[in-house]
Amino acid sequence: MRKLLLLLVCGLVSHSAAAATPSFPGGPGPYGVGLRVVQLHDRSRAYQEKMDLVTGMPTDGERARPIQALVWYPAEKGAGTPVRYADYLRTAATEDHVGRDAAAVERFVADYMQDNYPVLDPRQTRTALDQPMLARRDGRPAAGRFPIVIYAPGSSMSAHENADLCEYLASHGYLVVASASIGVHTRSIDLDLVSAESEARDISFLVGYAATLPQADAGRVAAMGYSWGGLANVLAAARDDRITALVSLDGSVRYHPAVVQQAAYATPERLALPMLYLGGKPSTAEAMNRAAQVAASYSLMNG
Repeated sequence: MRKLLLLLVCGLVSHSAAAATPSFPGGPGPYGVGLRVVQLHDRSRAYQEKMDLVTGMPTDGERARPIQALVWYPAEKGAGTPVRYADYLRTAATEDHVGRDAAAVERFVADYMQDNYPVLDPRQTRTALDQPMLARRDGRPAAGRFPIVIYAPGSSMSAHENADLCEYLASHGYLVVASASIGVHTRSIDLDLVSAESEARDISFLVGYAATLPQADAGRVAAMGYSWGGLANVLAAARDDRITALVSLDGSVRYHPAVVQQAAYATPERLALPMLYLGGKPSTAEAMNRAAQVAASYSLMNG
């Protein structure tokens, strides 16, 4: 996994300096990038309650935990259907509503753009949605076996939140799999141990799924997480020794020490594996002073 850590250090430094479109040193790697969207369920866990919390009526349909996986993989160049930014937004519409029809998906995308980018006029909105991505849908897989990277997004965020980085890693010969950050029984999560452990179980579920893919080198698995995902991946690694490296992108393992402390099993002794932590800009003196009492009580990073 040393190559992965080097790529991330170089690539993310370049990415942080970019004004708009991400740029990476030397551009994409030698592989094309394929994208596959797979609807999975973890049937060991229930997601929907027996009674609908909104209507009060018995729940219809599938109750198992939905895990929609986005799989970026090394592919032959030029194969598959080009992916646009709108295609990633469409995947967000079906993260926990698998049965949404095409019209409902398009309404979801329109609402997302209006809610998040209200200042864009129709032409600007179309330009943003039509932005070409590196991946191609269902591209022909490249020959060989490749290390696995499981990507865990920030709290309540979609699997595609860091699509540029996931595409970049796939172009350099990594099999990258991600799913959305969803709560135990709702789309949004709570910032507590129960939700963190639920996302950690999602990570382990994806480790098992990725190992079934023909391109997978199941002996080399990294769990990479951003923000809250950078806490969940640590909990996953503490219980799942199939994970052999950790990458934390300003992970909440640093900012929510009380949650980590509650997970008594997440100890330095059980996390004897390489870990790369890339932090945000230093806090102000005022912010450090406000957090000093909490931070001084426990720190896995300093353990």
